[in-house]
This record gives sequence, C-alpha cells and structure tokens, in this order.
Amino acid sequence: MNGEVIAPHGLNGSDAFDGSNGADGGAGRQLLREQLNRLCLISAVSGFEGEATSGILDCFKGLYDESRTDTLGNCIMVKRGEISKNRGLKTGQETVAYRDVTSPSKFLERLHALLPGAGYRDVASPTKPSPIKASFVEPSPIKVMLAAHVDEVGLVVTRVEDGGFLRFTCTGKIDPRVLPGAEVLVLGKEKLPGVIGSVPPHLRERRKSDEERQAVGFDDLYVDTGLPGERLKEMVRVGDPMRFASTCVSLGENRLAGRALDDRVGLLAVRVCLGRLMKSRHEADVFAVATTGEEIGLKGATVAAYGIHPDVAIAVDATFGLEPGVAEHEGSKLGEGPAIGIGPNVHPRIAKTLLQICNELNIPHQVEVIPGPSGTDAWAVQISREGVPTALVSIPVRSMHTPSEVVDLRDIEWAGRLLAEFVIRLDSDSLGKMSEAWL
Repeated sequence: MNGEVIAPHGLNGSDAFDGSNGADGGAGRQLLREQLNRLCLISAVSGFEGEATSGILDCFKGLYDESRTDTLGNCIMVKRGEISKNRGLKTGQETVAYRDVTSPSKFLERLHALLPGAGYRDVASPTKPSPIKASFVEPSPIKVMLAAHVDEVGLVVTRVEDGGFLRFTCTGKIDPRVLPGAEVLVLGKEKLPGVIGSVPPHLRERRKSDEERQAVGFDDLYVDTGLPGERLKEMVRVGDPMRFASTCVSLGENRLAGRALDDRVGLLAVRVCLGRLMKSRHEADVFAVATTGEEIGLKGATVAAYGIHPDVAIAVDATFGLEPGVAEHEGSKLGEGPAIGIGPNVHPRIAKTLLQICNELNIPHQVEVIPGPSGTDAWAVQISREGVPTALVSIPVRSMHTPSEVVDLRDIEWAGRLLAEFVIRLDSDSLGKMSEAWL
C-alpha cells in the first residue's frame, strides 16, 4: 500500500489534541495520526486483552485522576469534576478538600498527618476528645460513563503443523475471504510474524465442483511462519491468539488506514474529549472505560456499567462507512462527522441533546437509525442495574473487520469535541431533564 507510514513518538497529557487548531489544522491531524497509531499498536484480541491496560494508560497519561482495572480487564480511567474536588472535611468555616480518597477514615488519617500533634474527632470513636469539631463532606457528583471497546477481532491457533504452519479460527466476525495474504503477529511465547496463505487460484480451478473452486473458508487457510515445525511447537501453543500486523498508513490529508480501527477510533475520540476537559470546568465525574469483550458479546461493558453505576452513558464505537457495495441507508459518510444513533437502544432525550449541541456549535454530524439492538456497548450499558440513560456516538469506518480499515481523522476530532461539550453542560438540572421517563 502506498502512503506515509506513521511513526509514533512519546505523547503525554499535554499533547492531547483538543481541537483548538480546528479539525483541519495540519498539526492537529498529525497529532491525531500519531495518537491513533499508538493505540493501534496495542494487542487486544477479544478474550486476550490482558496486556492492553498498560498501553491504554500510557496513551491516556496525564488525562485522568485515577484508574483501576476490573475482573474482566476493563480499564477504567476517572477524571474528577468540580463537585468531587470539593470532597473533604469541614472544620468550622473551612473545608479541607481532598482528592482520590474513598472513605472518611482515610481522610482523617491524612488530616492528622497535616496537623501533627493535634487531636481530631475520630468517626469510629465519636466520644474521643478533640479540639477540632469536624464533619465529613461527601457530595454525590454525576457519573458519566464513556465506553469505547479496546478489544479487536482476531485469530486463535487451533493446530500447530509440521512445516511451520498454523491452523486457526477467528474470534469476532471475520470474513475469511479477506484473509489470504494478510500479515499477522502470533502472540505466543514470543511475538512471531506470519502470513496467511491459501491454495493458489490455479490449483483451486482444478477442484471438481463450482462451490469448491469458489469458496474460501477457514479450513482452506493457514499461517506460514517460516519456522521448522519442531521449533514452532516450542514457541506456539494451541489457543494462542494472533492479530493483524498492518501498519497505519496516511491516505490523503485527512484519512488513515490501519488495523483495529474498530474501536481504537472510539478510544481516540474519548482521549480528545478528556484533553478538552483538561481546559474546561465540569461538574460531573467522567469514567472513561476501555471495555473488553465487545466483539464477543459485550461482556466488558456489562460488568463495567454494573460496577460504575453511571447516571448517564455514551458508547463510542465505529459504524459502517459508505463504500462501494454499501447502500446509502446502510452506512455513514467519511468526513461528514460522527453518527448519532436514533432508535430503541438510545435514550431519545440524550440523543436530542447531542444533536442540539452539534447544531449550536456547527459540529458536522450525521444521524444513524438503529431499529433494534445496536450490537455495541450501548446495548449492555442501557439495561445495567435499573437501567442507564444511554446514547451512541459512532465514527464511520470503511472495510470494517479487515486487516486495514479506513477512517477520516476529522470525524474523530468532531466526536471528541461533542463528547466534551456534553460533559461540560451536564449538571443536576440537565441530567434530570434528560433522564426522565422515555419520552
């Protein structure tokens, strides 16, 4: 493939592209390319996302206040809002604020450390004498969940054969017709390069039936590692994952092709959002979640939403980009903004709010009609606990679930700007209006 191959370099929170140069700015586009390339280097085949957390935290460095990883591997990054920043201990007219403390007792320990030798009223022992009369201040901030899945479709080894060949199946939906010739990375004891091979068309033509001549299934494919069989068996086991090894390549001024853009584009939009929030006041606590298992049943989002118990949520995912063979009603155009979902998987008041923001700020956008389950994290989050008011913002991607998908970088920036503005405007009054009964 011709084009500019993107070489990553170190980035931190201060590098977060917040759109201040405009989505058409050359410097902003280049920064987005570099950030997306870093995200695409993360290996996270569905069911094998264990190594993704460190890469995600590195890419989001400087943009969150605290982080944790739950039992299903969801990487949860929390950016606290103004209300949480006022949590603390009130002594007379003064409130000693603190951050990142989860209980009164922990804060009292901190206060005692700040005032060595001074007594204080212990919550656990209220009769203990103390010259300090204090009360614990514990506000309840709004919790916003921004979910973008880190897992990617990939392959899993089913047999190690003599001659250096690997047989495999897929995890997630992959059309085997797009696989011959694809470069892969085998994630065994060591990372091994390989190429997917198949029977040449010349020999396929000799097969007896038309079906045998034309069909390409997983049984016809193998990965060629170039290693002797015995050596390969020492390095690769049945059950080891494999991912596509495509590099990110620039296509024109605004577009990029690469692997796992579904849904690294969503993660980058969330990163853009957090970058903008670094420079803006917001009341709500933002829970940015790199979810796992989306491609195989929304497992990560199900668990993450239950644990976070958000007041409102937005799933950020890839959607079908218009391309030859895709009807206009089946996809969204690249370079014309994110697609805002409308349908039973989306709370209508939140969708309306997102559309209003786009219209007020002239953010390019599209509407995506989703008549049933969206197949995204929004479906799992919406029915978590007693139900969560949920929306879906999608970024058009061409050639989805292939070794090289295509995205327009401007759509990512616009999506990030929309998410940030939604968070900035969110307070208890607006949340109450948005989360009212399904009207």
